[in-house]
Amino acid sequence: MGRKKKKGGGFRGTLAAAAEKIDIPVSAIVKTSRISMDGNRQMVLEGHEGILEYETNIVRINCMDMIVTVEGTDLLVKAMNPDGLSLSGIIKKIEFSD
Repeated sequence: MGRKKKKGGGFRGTLAAAAEKIDIPVSAIVKTSRISMDGNRQMVLEGHEGILEYETNIVRINCMDMIVTVEGTDLLVKAMNPDGLSLSGIIKKIEFSD
């Protein structure tokens, strides 16, 4: 589960910095995770690398460049494939970490 990160972000970091400098979305150049919300009842996350923890009150998802932690009530992974996942329930908190 441990991931090593190159100092300075490596090639992905360089591309992301270039995208920001020329004022275009980073996702246009670098494959990044994307989150869409429908109120606080449904979340769709594209660009994941698997689920690290799954309980009805917490879901931790490994993404390409971060860990996304979702806290709430009655959380349920409704669908999951290699491209994305759909999570439902009452979402109270979303946290991003390295």
